[in-house]
This record gives sequence, C-alpha cells and structure tokens, in this order.
Amino acid sequence: MKIMTFNILFGGEDRFDAILAIAAAARPDLLVLQECVGWEDGARLRAVAEALGAPSGDRHAVLGRANPRPNGRRNNVCVVSRAPLVEARVHAPDALAHCLVEVELSLSGEPLVVLGTHLNAGSEDRRLTEARWLLSLVPPERFAAGLWALAGDLNALSRRDPYPADLDARLTAAGIEKYGSPPRFDTMDAIEAFGWIDALRVRP
Repeated sequence: MKIMTFNILFGGEDRFDAILAIAAAARPDLLVLQECVGWEDGARLRAVAEALGAPSGDRHAVLGRANPRPNGRRNNVCVVSRAPLVEARVHAPDALAHCLVEVELSLSGEPLVVLGTHLNAGSEDRRLTEARWLLSLVPPERFAAGLWALAGDLNALSRRDPYPADLDARLTAAGIEKYGSPPRFDTMDAIEAFGWIDALRVRP
C-alpha cells in the first residue's frame, strides 16, 4: 500500500493544478494533505479525489477542520483514500495547534488505522505536547497487534537522519529557532519510543 503525505502550503490555490498533477502522478492509495486552507466548501477536496481515481464521498475523502490560528486561518488536514473508509474521526482538542484525522480501512482483510496530522511548526515543547496527546489516543495493545500508519508534517528532527555536524550553526545562521539550540529531537524520540518506525528506513 502506498501512503503519501503532502503539505501544500497555505491552501495551494495558486498552484492547485500542479498539486493535482503531483498527486495524480504519484497515485497513492491514501493521501494526507496539510494546510488545506479554505477547503471547507469541498470543491478542491473533490478535485483531489478525482485526480487519484477515488470517489469523492465521505467514505473516501475527509476534511479535518483545524483549530484556528491567531490570524483566523485554519490549516485543515485532509485524507483521501481510494479504498473505502470503514471509519473516520476528526480530533481538534486544545492540545493540538491544528487537528488530527483518524481513519480506518481494510488492508487485505485486516484493519489499518491511519493518523494524519500536522504538528506545531514553532516550538519543540509544543510539538512534544502534541505528540504525547497523539500517543495517548493509541491503545498500546491494539497498536502492538495491528496495522497503523502515522502520516503528516511533523515539523520535527529525527536523530536517525544524516544531519551535518554543524547543523546548529547552520540553523542559527538561517534564523531558524523552532528546533532549539542545540537542536532537539524530543518529539521524534517520543514517537519512536512508543514503537513507531520510519517507513522510509524499512522500504526506502
């Protein structure tokens, strides 16, 4: 099964044809989109479903209405699945800057739960709080025995990735503060400690 995540940046209205072309070319079985700003009318969500060859009804396309940012913008999270969804839930507690879309579908007769989300971009402390809330949503026994996928823009560094030795200096020179100084890996450490595995390391 091919799962794809894609932050389209501020709704992608001025690049929407290109976004559709990328989605159609990749043709994932399930697509998680972040920053679907202004998608509440469903038109762009239906267009994405069509590009993937998926029906556009609620059993295949879900818009997660995100919590508003201070400027009023909602960085919605959307999930589109070519296979029918058995269940879909949108979580937008105060603990999350945006929201989380939880869907379940059948994969070769087995239930697959996919969590699509977008973690806070500004603070590792806030991301860690969000990650802990996300992990509290997952029953450990069911997680250990079942099929799960976490997809989204996690805005977090992993100590398993090949960063240069002078990463801290480079981030400082670029004015990037969201990872801390020295850079922190707490969010991904917490997620991996729970048992999540980076799929790119299993099947690059």
